[in-house]
Amino acid sequence: MKKRVLSLLMAAVLVLSLVPAGALAAEGTPDGQNLSACICESKCTEGNVNSECPVCGAEGADLSACQGKEPEQSQENENSPAESEKSTCICTTKCAEGSVNPDCPVCSAAGADLAVCVGEASQPEPPQVTTIKTWNWIGGDNLNNGVLSLIGAGAENPVDFATVVSLLPTGITAAVEGSADPVELILTWSCGDFPKQATEGTYTFTAALPEGYALGEETAALTVPVILGGAQLQAAEGAPNSLYVGNYQITSGDTPTYLKAGTTEGSLADGSENDWTVKYDPATVTLA
Repeated sequence: MKKRVLSLLMAAVLVLSLVPAGALAAEGTPDGQNLSACICESKCTEGNVNSECPVCGAEGADLSACQGKEPEQSQENENSPAESEKSTCICTTKCAEGSVNPDCPVCSAAGADLAVCVGEASQPEPPQVTTIKTWNWIGGDNLNNGVLSLIGAGAENPVDFATVVSLLPTGITAAVEGSADPVELILTWSCGDFPKQATEGTYTFTAALPEGYALGEETAALTVPVILGGAQLQAAEGAPNSLYVGNYQITSGDTPTYLKAGTTEGSLADGSENDWTVKYDPATVTLA
């Protein structure tokens, strides 16, 4: 009897050994789970394999058969280096309206706010300055040895700033560095201490050059002394003697002095070569 039972057991063992392992797994797994099926929830990749998965964890497994889901990319992963470069200003010079860096993904974008440009503001180039070596007055006929003398000025005949300027040179003819041709420049006059109405005194008027020009270090200054009133006239050293005409004092120089009838009876005013009543000729030291 015992031999029969032992024989039956041996026969059963032999039969079971002949049954495929897959069939046993399918029939013997709870709920009919197939041990050869992928159980991954996330997609396996090289270096990141689910070792518990009978498919992906097997030696030499084909990871393309993994049934797991592709991992969702994080926001950081979505912003790849290429995307980051697209949102970063690459300017080295500050952009402005009409001058935008077309290669910058920030500044060249439609409706871009140029205030966020990280480029440095460009420095304006210094203006080119032309140096004046020598010069001569234009319209300096009213000057006597470089001085404007208004002997007719007084309490009854005050002089304003505009009147003085109208008698000063209008410009200069200048020889400049870097050019063989002279240039004509218009001047602008100023005198900080000149009153609204002046009757007497000595004032220095200074001319300003147009932008882009400057006097050389050895070039004479653009200034004119203006002397108002006969009582204030003083002859320079070595100059001829003064001559009074009525209440006017004439200082002799290189050019004639012209006077004409004033607006009030018996008064005199500054005249010209074509409009005068009294003429003093320094060459002959005579009045006409």
